[in-house]
Amino acid sequence: MGNRWIDFYKNGKVHQGMLGADTTVQGIKFKAGTELFFYENGQLKKAFLLDQTIIQGKMFPAETRVEFDKRGKLLTNPPKEASDVTDDFILPYKTIQGIKFWTSPPVHYFKNGKVDMGMLAADTVIQEIKFKGGLPVMFHENGKVKIGSLAADTKIQGIKFQAMRGHLQLHENGKVAQGVLAADAAISGIKLKAGSVVQLHKNGRFAAADLTDDTTVQGTKLKAGSFLLLYENGKIEGLIPAAEIVIQGTTFPAGSKIKFRKNGNFEKVLLGGNAVIQGRAFFAGSEVQFDDKGKRLTY
Repeated sequence: MGNRWIDFYKNGKVHQGMLGADTTVQGIKFKAGTELFFYENGQLKKAFLLDQTIIQGKMFPAETRVEFDKRGKLLTNPPKEASDVTDDFILPYKTIQGIKFWTSPPVHYFKNGKVDMGMLAADTVIQEIKFKGGLPVMFHENGKVKIGSLAADTKIQGIKFQAMRGHLQLHENGKVAQGVLAADAAISGIKLKAGSVVQLHKNGRFAAADLTDDTTVQGTKLKAGSFLLLYENGKIEGLIPAAEIVIQGTTFPAGSKIKFRKNGNFEKVLLGGNAVIQGRAFFAGSEVQFDDKGKRLTY
């Protein structure tokens, strides 16, 4: 069961819940996002089907409800025609702004009336991206998706991202803000391996990631494992080097958090070890500030 919504009887057995993954329950294969109800004895009581499903030799169409007795015997007959699909069969969802959402948990709205967050009732294409049904999706106030889960590994803006729950984030302009790479990729000249979590700017350029290869950025050599943060214009904004590094004549220990101004000069550094900066010794953990010309301010 997914842990977003699950309820138990006093005896500890599951009363109702929503599957977090494709699961076989009492010999029946159910899709992720299926809502299940159980008797206190643990027998399946009711299910809302997301896909066409064969149950005890009978074929049920998607978006229908099936019920069982306490011994597991099927009580529901499949509808013979589309006109036979009554409110007793239909899933508890409603269509809002062209998208089918579950009514439980409830859909949340912004003050402007647009959807803030809701649980998708089925795999759904939004902004030309297919999102996984049965999982939540969040929106920006302008109606664009903010956070969702891909239904499958998907290429977006020329980059292939993994179908991981809640791991695709988008900017208000629809561009990817963060995702997990499904394949090795080079983004704005930065090489990253599959499985890397990468952040992108609104213009589609690289923003931040933990480096998976030794990389030289603007003359600065970084070891694999270093964290790199770039401004939208591609200039270095921040670094956390995985190994000792020399920048602008200063040696910084591994683990130091180095912040740069947009003009390329140092802004501040939180030292990961002892260091001498512009003629003064500082201990590990010291924060050293600089002016806009890169001159040390901290004494």
